[in-house]
Amino acid sequence: MKTKISGLLTVCLCLYLIACKSPTNPSDSTTSVFLPKSGEWTSAISIGRFDFTVSSDSTGIAKILVYFSKTSGSVSTTREPPWPITNRGFKIETTFSGAQWTFEGTFADSGDKASGTWKFVAVNTESGSWQASPKS
Repeated sequence: MKTKISGLLTVCLCLYLIACKSPTNPSDSTTSVFLPKSGEWTSAISIGRFDFTVSSDSTGIAKILVYFSKTSGSVSTTREPPWPITNRGFKIETTFSGAQWTFEGTFADSGDKASGTWKFVAVNTESGSWQASPKS
């Protein structure tokens, strides 16, 4: 009798574990989400290049740098505390070097890719999208 109960408990436990690990069980569909990689990131944009620096604790954007391909010039700005990264995303609206800039972006769950949009308003308006990765 003891063997039958023990065997039955083993079967029930196995069925429970199989059901909990079933691919159709939504609670088992976890994906690893990583913080954005800290350090310098880079992205090609239509007017040149957009670089930014993710803070050492991966919770903010500390620096923005824009390179202009036509003039080989650049402009940059920093902020302390950094512009926040919230729910894997950021929106930066700032004025520097005589222009109004907007940068919006979202980091991939992997923490090593980001994409978004940018806009520059001065004498003329330029805008576009970007895809970035950490500098090697």
